[in-house]
Amino acid sequence: MLPMRRRISSKTTGFHKYAAPTFMALSWTGMAIYLFMVPASFPLEFLVLVLIVSTLGAVPIFWLAFKLRHVSIDGQFLYIKQGSIEEKVPMAHIAEVKQTNWIKPFPVTIRLAQYGDNARKIVFIPKMQGLRGSRNHPIVAELNRLKSGRLS
Repeated sequence: MLPMRRRISSKTTGFHKYAAPTFMALSWTGMAIYLFMVPASFPLEFLVLVLIVSTLGAVPIFWLAFKLRHVSIDGQFLYIKQGSIEEKVPMAHIAEVKQTNWIKPFPVTIRLAQYGDNARKIVFIPKMQGLRGSRNHPIVAELNRLKSGRLS
């Protein structure tokens, strides 16, 4: 009997994919409008510096949001959902699973082997784990075990 399908991506994926970037864009736009509407209060160099720094800070948020997916597993397959489209990928196609620890909320990246040098990457935010420190999320080890065929 096959294991039941379970979601491994966080319930907050929608927030990180849609709400956070929208809030960031609205905040950035509001800040830019405010700063440029009151130019006598701030030197032009300061305005430019604030816009550059805030833009550089927003780029990783938008990049991560663009790449995020909803992911489920059943032991033999990955189910990757983007919008209303769901793709079923065999666990055997996983080449590498790693977690990024330098950007919160610590996304997990699954690289699929079947795509060769232009490897397809699936990025998701795993379920919350509490106070985990700098260790990888347990789902990273679990996916690495499943890709190699070891179910224990």
